[in-house]
Amino acid sequence: MPEDSIQDDKPTGLDLTAGEVVHIENEEKLGVDTEHGAYPPGNQYEHVLEAHKVNYLGKGYLKLYLACLLVYLNSTMKGYDASMMASVNVLPSYLAYFNLKDAPASSSIVFAIFQVGQIASCFFYWTMDVFGRKLVLFVSCIGVIACIIIQGTAVKLSVFIGGRFLGSVFSTTASLTSVVYLVEIAPPLYRGAVAGTFNTLYYMGALIASFAAYGATIHYDSSSNITWKLPTYLQILCPAIMAMFVYFIPESPRWLAMRNREEEARAIIVKYHANGDPDHPAVELEMEEIKHSLMLTREEEGTRPWEIALDFRKLFVTRARRYRTILAGSMGWVGEFCGSNIASYYLPEMAKAVGITDTNTLLLLTAMYFVVAWIAAIIGANLHDRFGRRKIMTTAMGCLTAVFAVMAVTTAEFQRTGNKAASYTMLTFIFLFGITFSFAFTPMQQVYPAEVMDNQMRARGIAFFGVNSGIAAFTSVMIAQIALDSISYNFYTFYCVWDFVLLLVIFFFFVETKERTLEELDWIFEAKNPRKASTAKM
Repeated sequence: MPEDSIQDDKPTGLDLTAGEVVHIENEEKLGVDTEHGAYPPGNQYEHVLEAHKVNYLGKGYLKLYLACLLVYLNSTMKGYDASMMASVNVLPSYLAYFNLKDAPASSSIVFAIFQVGQIASCFFYWTMDVFGRKLVLFVSCIGVIACIIIQGTAVKLSVFIGGRFLGSVFSTTASLTSVVYLVEIAPPLYRGAVAGTFNTLYYMGALIASFAAYGATIHYDSSSNITWKLPTYLQILCPAIMAMFVYFIPESPRWLAMRNREEEARAIIVKYHANGDPDHPAVELEMEEIKHSLMLTREEEGTRPWEIALDFRKLFVTRARRYRTILAGSMGWVGEFCGSNIASYYLPEMAKAVGITDTNTLLLLTAMYFVVAWIAAIIGANLHDRFGRRKIMTTAMGCLTAVFAVMAVTTAEFQRTGNKAASYTMLTFIFLFGITFSFAFTPMQQVYPAEVMDNQMRARGIAFFGVNSGIAAFTSVMIAQIALDSISYNFYTFYCVWDFVLLLVIFFFFVETKERTLEELDWIFEAKNPRKASTAKM
């Protein structure tokens, strides 16, 4: 392609016919290495669709949305657990059944064992690369159902904890596989909304669980075991629906391409990204980008799939991959160790600290918290593609810093003077925390790590995220109850300082991923400063 074909000094990227990499006049300015196969700057897919419109309400896209809607149900499993345990932990029947009264450390173990399972599940991430996304989703959902039955029939706390551990392994595997699947199959320009909506369904599970617990306490005697067993068994609903219908959704085209099944991958892109039009230019561009991205990692060609999948060293072999991997791991700490877990798991305990002790009121507050958080998450999922990941996450983390500062002050004031105004202000800011976190981080918490990894490293990268996320969540949940009992409002002061540190990390190191295909991000990470390259005006 001749250099004079580039207008207004803006690189156009790939030649749609030949798949060539064009010369970039500003590559030195941005620190781009194009000699080693890195993609040039620009939003190629966006430019193609500006000239060749597609109907996002066409037959293919409607089928794609239905497939994504089914996969979203996997997100409800974690949300259901978080809310169910927060609600069940205040029920007299549950506390008496497992003899948990006045044992904060035991309650912390019951909560935190889920995070231990989350860490353990990451050692099975390779299954999605070897067996495909769909099969892993099916097996994981069946495993979750079995573990729920174990929890509901447990007569000893150790068995209940074991069921929660295994359930966490299966549900986290399903969750991480779902995110990888959605990121890989979503329309590139609406990846933030389509894939980001997944984690918002966390709150649907939370709402079902909290209202199930609330309803059970109203209609059954508080000493009856059905008040905690009914919410436990209702967890079966969503994984059962997923297991029944997962066969009918398409496989990930990028996984098919990795397995050298390019014709099948192309057929899926034609059907779901071009409404069945095989001649649409976006089809050829997307396939060329996928093949080019895989070509850059052919050093693993000839190696057996499970050996590839189990080799974590590949995450660190180049500077670009190291940057990607550190971002994925950092997102685990941003999402799980910014205070989000103490709000979802320990909201009743936080409310008790400012004078709200009635059981029904605590259950209703938990349910209301998840309602407003879900609304905020849905709105946020639809705005990340418009305003960008970095801008929203940086602003939100600044707000969370301020929220924890107010929570520390108001809790201290209530405990010192018993001031009711301080109590209500504290409660208000708990809700503000949920709204802010859900708006900015819930949609991107698992999607962003999947976005920043290249095709062949995505499963390994999302597993690395899962390990860090699990460690962060375990640490947060395990110490929360003890810290709330021991240092009270100073616990919120700690999170105020820590969230400010996370704000700096996001601002200086996180790259922008909006409006680029997964393959176009390869160029970003080959730049000398990926964060600057991702936000440079093109």
